Amino acid sequence: MDLPSWRDSGSRRAVVEFVESVTRPGAAFVPPADRIAAFDNDGTLWVEQPAPPQFDFLLRVWSQEARENPSLAERQPYKAIVERDPAFFEGLVTQDPDAVSSLESAAARSWAGTTPDVFEAQVRRWAETVKQPRFGVAYTDLVYRPMLELFDYLKAHDFRVFVCSGGGRDFMRVFAEEIWGLPKENVIGTAPAYEYTDGRIVRTDRMLGGLALGAGKPEHIYAHTGRLPLFAAGNADVDIEMLTTASFALLISHDDAEREYAYTKAADTSLAKAEKLGWVVVSMKGDWSAVFSSMYDEWSLHGCHESIADSSRSPAARDRSETSGGGGGPPGVARADGDRVVVGAHACDSSGAGRVMPSSDRARATALPGCR
Repeated sequence: MDLPSWRDSGSRRAVVEFVESVTRPGAAFVPPADRIAAFDNDGTLWVEQPAPPQFDFLLRVWSQEARENPSLAERQPYKAIVERDPAFFEGLVTQDPDAVSSLESAAARSWAGTTPDVFEAQVRRWAETVKQPRFGVAYTDLVYRPMLELFDYLKAHDFRVFVCSGGGRDFMRVFAEEIWGLPKENVIGTAPAYEYTDGRIVRTDRMLGGLALGAGKPEHIYAHTGRLPLFAAGNADVDIEMLTTASFALLISHDDAEREYAYTKAADTSLAKAEKLGWVVVSMKGDWSAVFSSMYDEWSLHGCHESIADSSRSPAARDRSETSGGGGGPPGVARADGDRVVVGAHACDSSGAGRVMPSSDRARATALPGCR
């Protein structure tokens, strides 16, 4: 069955009808060479709350650097991290171009002069050790199963699938082949420039082109593929330009507080645009029978979305945890706190240790309310 985690809804039918119309002989037929599908990443392919995962990675690295070299606290973004600047952290959550630009520029400086394998090793260690604070599993376990099925469905109909994100291209490329089934060259995004020096490829302290946000998305897609997308999917206001250039636009609506998150922040304009232009809006709650791609979904499907550590706390305490950042920053945003990195009200030490769910705890999860 095609798209097995998609319920038989208007959204699923619209996707299937469009793909069939452009791949069968007829007036709407599109040659395979022009079947480009472009997807946003954060919030479209995996969880972006309480902050986009790459920001979690960068804040951990820079918090450690600031502890080792206190003079860095006079420079951005170290200054904002040390001072827990609410405006800075809010900008990260909403993917404000200025905030993202400051991070990407700083990232280019932090790894300038290093070879790609140095950065990749750090990202892999983060991916293998850091746990998402609410669900207690690796961020890479929180990829959306229905979107992976959509990748496969499109590829089976001779679409070439690309991911284009305002986040770091090289960050995404580390795990693209393993969790998305896409080659590295199909990942487009904000990136550093490279130089060939003394027989090695090394990162520079310059960005390659502009940010892949807003108008930068179709610009990056065209520069990379020589075409604009036929099919595009996103979830936020920064995806509007990419979605507008596509013949078929899919907008993910985060309306499932039980299995994921429910929010419209930084998406209100795109939702209004979808209604005006007739884009297909996917309701996580109504259109998807499953959310995540990993074994985590085996118990999340039954309403067991809280971490084991949270299950013993009172409902009032859990509510406060969801709505309070713990002081010094807006709700649910990663920030530095001594030797820890805090995401919302949940803490991990700077080594990456966090809330882990061993197999014994997964078994205990079945005792939680709503679990089988």
